[in-house]
Amino acid sequence: MANAQVAEALLRAHRERATGFVTCTRGDRSSRLGFKDGDLVSVDLSFGFQSQVQALVRSGKVGLGQLDALWARGEISEPHPETLEELGVTPEQAHDEHLLASVRSLLTQSEAVTFEPAEVAPARPVSGARVVRTAWDVVGLDASVAPRHVRLARAEQLEGWILDDAERQWVESLGSFTPTAELGRDKKVLLELLTRSGALEWIDSEELRRREEEEARHRSAEEQRRVEEARRAEEEARRQAEEAERLRLEEEARLRAEEEARLRAEEEARVRAEEARIRAEEEARARAEEETRLKAEEEARLRAEEEARLQAEKEARLRAEEEARARAAEEARLRAEEEARLRAEEEAR
Repeated sequence: MANAQVAEALLRAHRERATGFVTCTRGDRSSRLGFKDGDLVSVDLSFGFQSQVQALVRSGKVGLGQLDALWARGEISEPHPETLEELGVTPEQAHDEHLLASVRSLLTQSEAVTFEPAEVAPARPVSGARVVRTAWDVVGLDASVAPRHVRLARAEQLEGWILDDAERQWVESLGSFTPTAELGRDKKVLLELLTRSGALEWIDSEELRRREEEEARHRSAEEQRRVEEARRAEEEARRQAEEAERLRLEEEARLRAEEEARLRAEEEARVRAEEARIRAEEEARARAEEETRLKAEEEARLRAEEEARLQAEKEARLRAEEEARARAAEEARLRAEEEARLRAEEEAR
């Protein structure tokens, strides 16, 4: 049975980015796992040893048929680099799987565990996240309370636990509480560790049901509030519309009254202007008629005076002519008398 204390020690070493040794003991023997900044960099085993080939078989990178071939070639403990290349495994992958296999073995064989801060020689690291996830896979989720439903609470706490972009995308999609019962073991392990790190929030089914009921009641109350607010808003809108209609009708009536008053004033002004025009025309016509009459009278007077003058002149001329004729006749008579007298005197002499 796996020792959960070892898994907890590995979790603390990774979470605290520790540098030192996780020492696992079994009886009087001890094995050490060297950590640097929270990543596994070395193993020093007196028990729990796993060969590199065992590690590759356990990880699925080497099949049973390939295992027989390695046995026949005398490479059952550690394959040559050329053999790894033939198997499609890089030396780095083989190294990582070897260290992780040792972790698995120690988890099932250790009786106690301690951590001692110390200087650790640098070497190729295996991600502390992989180490802890491997440990939790061995321990099994029965050793801790597995959340029934989870959701992402603090995305910044994902750092150090996510191994690839696809995994990050899946975890970041957990925006609402998601059931975990049907998930695979590897995902359940990841969710358990993310919950412990504070990145995820979890609740059980009963609590989720209670929250959903509470949210449903809240939504119902909120919906009722919105309906009431909508009703009040509609009522207020209706009241405002009625008030606006009343004001509009009053404004229209005022404008009509103003328009009618304006039209009446214009009509009155037009009538007054027309009357004034007619009076002016009538006065002008009367003046013109008066002037015409006066002019006619003046002309008649002048004609009468002219005619009287002409008549007087004619009468004077006629009188003068008559007088001239009378004088001429008188003179002729006088001359005839003088001539007769003279003849008489001549005759008498």
